[in-house]
Amino acid sequence: MADQNDKSPNVALGDLRDVTLRIPGEHFFCETLSLPDNLIRRSYRDNKDPASYAMVLSQYVEELLNDSVFSPYPSEQLAWGYHFCQKTGRILIFSTPLSKLGKLGWENLELFRRVFPSFISILGTTYEQPSLVLLICDETLTAASFPSGSSVPDEVFSLPFDPENEESFSLARSKLLSLSNLENYQTVADVLVAGEVFRNPDGFFEFD
Repeated sequence: MADQNDKSPNVALGDLRDVTLRIPGEHFFCETLSLPDNLIRRSYRDNKDPASYAMVLSQYVEELLNDSVFSPYPSEQLAWGYHFCQKTGRILIFSTPLSKLGKLGWENLELFRRVFPSFISILGTTYEQPSLVLLICDETLTAASFPSGSSVPDEVFSLPFDPENEESFSLARSKLLSLSNLENYQTVADVLVAGEVFRNPDGFFEFD
């Protein structure tokens, strides 16, 4: 059975454990980095123990977020996560202030089954050539520009739009495309639409 999905904070507390919350991507700051060589070497050495390496990555990201040069908010004031491509040693870090989410109505995130940004469905895929991909998730449109061979995009931008208004979608699409250097990427013609979220028996989540 698929997890329930909800982009709205108006969910009964008793139901939160069954909800996979996807927060609109426009509320997140995103940054793509290449891991230091010592961490890349460790990723291959510890490949047989992904849980252990995930802890190493989490510690690395947390240290970055606690560096005021990288982030104006320390990690404990942020909702944050990352996506890592072991093949290329690239990592996408995304974060948003908890205070901002609280003002928008999203609080007590630890009560939800899982919490992700709305653009999570666009990550994890690799392309043979540099590609710019568009994703719709509820009322958010995301553009992600991928280099060839890496599941971590160079850039991720998201904007809200009105699904009932074609002009609103076109405007958001134009703005997002203007943020990327289209000469460096081939724009994928089909716009992806985020579907259900499934929790596999191994504990990993699959995004349709």
